[in-house]
Amino acid sequence: MGKLLGSGVLIVWVDLDPAVESLADRWYVTEHLPERISEAGYLRARRYRALAGGPAYMSVFEAATPDALASDGYRRITATISPLSQRIRAGFRRCIRSTHHRIASAGGASGGIILCVRLDFADSTQRSAFVQWAERSLATWVAAHGAILAAHALAPARDVRERMDSFRASGQQDEWADGVLLIELSRPQDAEGDLLRALSPEALAAAGMHARTITTAVYQLMVEFSTA
Repeated sequence: MGKLLGSGVLIVWVDLDPAVESLADRWYVTEHLPERISEAGYLRARRYRALAGGPAYMSVFEAATPDALASDGYRRITATISPLSQRIRAGFRRCIRSTHHRIASAGGASGGIILCVRLDFADSTQRSAFVQWAERSLATWVAAHGAILAAHALAPARDVRERMDSFRASGQQDEWADGVLLIELSRPQDAEGDLLRALSPEALAAAGMHARTITTAVYQLMVEFSTA
């Protein structure tokens, strides 16, 4: 991941029916991810599988801005989904799909492991505290943890998701995510120990963030497409 290619980020987390997993692997490579680059105008699209925690799969899509996630191209390709897409979608057992704007980033190296932290906030005060922490302290926090190659703090862009849902043929029932930290690492074990303790509710509260729930999962890169 290293540096995000733009300030708009769409993340989709899914659990799949085992009966469609092999088919989904092919669909992501031959249809779903490539068309987000060629048709929707996204800058990069990646798919990860969970090594610890869940949901089992995570896809990360980057665009120049949050508004660009709901591009005319995206509207065209999602207004009527293909039969294969319908079959894969029917195999979703849980789906969290949310649009975000990047608040802050620190570090520039890339690795194949992502520690994903989803933070659910009780109210706008908690949400604002997360934004303020990221803008003020993310770089210092990353520097204090030598295993981190890069980290990105994301806040929800709910209006963009609502706009997408207004013209999508499916997906309006998907769950939302709130604040997100994407932490890039070299090895799965780098997500353990001191780093995981630094993401505990107590440690985050001491830093000025109070989240209602905190969910962590470790993901490994499966495939990547980009405009480069």
